[in-house]
Amino acid sequence: PTPTAVPTSTPVATRDFSVAPDEVQAGYYARVANTGGVGVTVRGGPSVNNAPIIVANEGTVVFVIEGPEEGNDLLWWNIRLEDGTEGWAASDYLEPSAAP
Repeated sequence: PTPTAVPTSTPVATRDFSVAPDEVQAGYYARVANTGGVGVTVRGGPSVNNAPIIVANEGTVVFVIEGPEEGNDLLWWNIRLEDGTEGWAASDYLEPSAAP
């Protein structure tokens, strides 16, 4: 009898969160920036027409869940704050970041 080949697993590269990516992207971290110290309004959806949830302070590191989505001539990212709050923030106020 011919032996059956045993499938081999291909290792999946692990993300290096200690280094900021070149641009904001889903699955990595970002930092609130360019707000003049005001912070960014995190909203319930990708538009200024969506209700505000919270203001994330300048310098806050967030995890980018998905995006970008377009709304009101802006690009929006779905983000998660350290306390677990999730919402959408305009890309103009996010920059790539290493993990906190």
